[in-house]
Amino acid sequence: IGSLVEGKVTHLTNFGAFVRLEEGLEGLIHISDLSWNRRTG
Repeated sequence: IGSLVEGKVTHLTNFGAFVRLEEGLEGLIHISDLSWNRRTG
């Protein structure tokens, strides 16, 4: 929690986005945690 990681969005749904963090590791970011504004850390 609170870590900044880089990943690639692989699939969008009406409830969130699936993001590949590395080969074999993919996760879901819930729509309530997404922002349409570009943010960099």
